[in-house]
Amino acid sequence: MNQVCLLCARESAEHNLFCYAGYCPAEASPVTFGLGDRLGDIEVVRLVGVTRGAALYEAQRSGAPVMLKVAHPGDAAAQRLKRETSALLHLGAHQGGRMPAGLPVLLPAIPAARVSDSPYGRAVVRDQLRYYCITQPIPGEPLRALLRRRPQLWIYHVGWIVQSLGSAIAQLHAKGLLHAAIAPDSLLVALDDAGGVPQVTLSDLGYAASAADLAGVWHDGAFAHPAYRAPEILIGPVRPSLAGDVYGIGMILYELLIGTPPYDYRGRGDRAVIAAVAQGAILPMARTDDVGPVARIAEQAVRRNPAERQVDAPTLVRQLINDGGIARPRIVEPPAWQNPRVLVGSAIIMLTGAFIILAGMSFAEIIDLLVVR
Repeated sequence: MNQVCLLCARESAEHNLFCYAGYCPAEASPVTFGLGDRLGDIEVVRLVGVTRGAALYEAQRSGAPVMLKVAHPGDAAAQRLKRETSALLHLGAHQGGRMPAGLPVLLPAIPAARVSDSPYGRAVVRDQLRYYCITQPIPGEPLRALLRRRPQLWIYHVGWIVQSLGSAIAQLHAKGLLHAAIAPDSLLVALDDAGGVPQVTLSDLGYAASAADLAGVWHDGAFAHPAYRAPEILIGPVRPSLAGDVYGIGMILYELLIGTPPYDYRGRGDRAVIAAVAQGAILPMARTDDVGPVARIAEQAVRRNPAERQVDAPTLVRQLINDGGIARPRIVEPPAWQNPRVLVGSAIIMLTGAFIILAGMSFAEIIDLLVVR
């Protein structure tokens, strides 16, 4: 097991994490699992990513690959994971439900149970009660990790990633839920280097609470990274709205365009980041020449006045398509002869015909047919 700092991402074996920065609570950071660690019948394969609310792993259960999400210690993180699993059930994003676009598919925490009866599990790890949930495997890596490797993505990949994120957020909004903690760690991206469409999954649903309930579970924004938090909910009373999530999507788009976080939080404590956001000290948009329309969409989405942003996530997506010129990718169906169902059906027909022909021949005729003269 390792300790991972939620602020500076430092990592150390066991409980030996230490940081010289006064703002960094490294010693109080949660413990994460490593290869071979077990949580009941689940065996961890590797750590995928860590958010401020939970850690996400590739794992195996009874030999089958799954994704394991484990909430950090504490009641607030446990309640957040419960809300997330409840939201996935409500959205139909679970085994036996409809297949949602861009959302993880929830599996039962207890294999023999139904998902609705067992959406999350509990286990004691080092005298701490930990809450967890299981989903189907998700391809890709956290967007933050992808941007560390490739800070400047192809503009169509940028547009398609944000379109997928906006569509996933719109599903939450349609059910009356707000995310309120959108950040690059919130989504996994499987990038197609051949120029194809990236596969994007909103792996973390944030607070997954209604506007009426968000203030009661906000906990001073403990699970929302201040560098991506809307100014109207940064300090003072929480004023949740769709505009706050539009701001989060806009910050992702802004960062994808300029190749670095709009508010640089690296090596800085939360107080310094909050002060920078409160002052509006955002990095300038450097893509107005080559992709001006898309840059203007990002600049509108991150305006300080919520009324000046796009009305909702679908509006932002439509702007990317109509004004930004990044149309939704067209899925091209393979020719009929390449369709697996057609191929299998043709093979069955051919084998059936051959069997009928052979059944009508005598044994001597079959032998004579097979003999090579």
